Amino acid sequence: ILQGNRVIAGFSNGRVVGFEAATGAVEWEARVAIPQGRSEIERIVDVDGSMALLGNELFASSYQGFVVSIDINTGRKLWERPVSSVSGVSQGFGNVYASDEDGTVIAFLRTGQGQRWTQDALGWRGLGRPVPVSSYLAVADFEGYVHLLSQVDGSFVGRFRPDSDGVRADMLSDGNVLYVFGNSGDLQAYELSSTSR
Repeated sequence: ILQGNRVIAGFSNGRVVGFEAATGAVEWEARVAIPQGRSEIERIVDVDGSMALLGNELFASSYQGFVVSIDINTGRKLWERPVSSVSGVSQGFGNVYASDEDGTVIAFLRTGQGQRWTQDALGWRGLGRPVPVSSYLAVADFEGYVHLLSQVDGSFVGRFRPDSDGVRADMLSDGNVLYVFGNSGDLQAYELSSTSR
């Protein structure tokens, strides 16, 4: 992430680091996960997924680690919650969203005061990063379905299948438009309007 005169990056050692953009000097480091176990596999704690930024607050996740909130001016952790996620996090509606390695979608209160909701009906579907679009939360799976959840309570609103080959790339949103790049190589845009529920 590039923010002002700072570059923020996640690494395979479970750390997120803030660098001064002009010189590359390290400004701060924050640990998202601590490697544990005896084997190399057990000790994997990569910060691979996308991070989210809201003002001076950065949200990140790691495999076999946590979802964390970090003050980007100091590198101080504001809060952390145990979740193993490789797809990354997003934020919207006062929530921080993550999908864990088992396929549960979780909405944490942005303030760090616990969970707002969880949706576990998408287990073992190889979920990508949840993406807010309009009043929905879109999450893609390995079969190419995009599932739409309510950002308010995590209930299912609908789903569609833009690519039968699957969706592995991060989806992007711009207000009411969701951009999906499927495994077959097609980029598609969907306009999703809010409905009163």
